[in-house]
Amino acid sequence: TSNATTSEKLMHLMKPIDALPKSVGEGFAQ
Repeated sequence: TSNATTSEKLMHLMKPIDALPKSVGEGFAQ
């Protein structure tokens, strides 16, 4: 179960990190 919680925490951390390149790319595109 601790393994699942760790992956859940990773998912929560990766979601905002995954959204950053998109917003940064859009900012550079404009």
